[in-house]
Amino acid sequence: MHLKPGEVTFGRRLYRSGQSEYLINGRVARLRDIQDLFMGIGLGPDSYAIIEQGRIGQILSSKPTDRRAIIEEAAGITKFKTKRRLADAKLESSRLTFPASTISNVEVEKQLASLKRQASKARRYAEIREQMRALLRQVAGQQGEGTSTTRRSAWRDCWAKFRSTKRSKRSR
Repeated sequence: MHLKPGEVTFGRRLYRSGQSEYLINGRVARLRDIQDLFMGIGLGPDSYAIIEQGRIGQILSSKPTDRRAIIEEAAGITKFKTKRRLADAKLESSRLTFPASTISNVEVEKQLASLKRQASKARRYAEIREQMRALLRQVAGQQGEGTSTTRRSAWRDCWAKFRSTKRSKRSR
């Protein structure tokens, strides 16, 4: 967030619903923007802008890790460490969700293979059904022409043709 130098006002609106929003110079902002702004000028939650005289002795006699934290805050490093920690947390979160999306892709691929097989069977069924209808039309046309024995023999011939085309398609 870019601000002009000069006076900066911060605010927070609380609503009855329990929600709140933060303001910088009357404009809605994120809490993180406000924290970054304070850290950038050395006023973070653990910052030491002004140190008492007796506090210097306490800092020098404190543990090395505490002393390091104080020096880093004074140098302005904690702002960047905080950003890095937040980025690492986002990265870890995305790493945890990545395997779930990979698993769902595998499931979709399995379903896709099954659907392809079903579509192939449906196409084959439609072809065979159309052949059967054509042969039945032939038999029906021949039925009107001859006796019942010639109709039966035409039907057997038709059925034999149908079965032979069905077998030849299976062997492909």
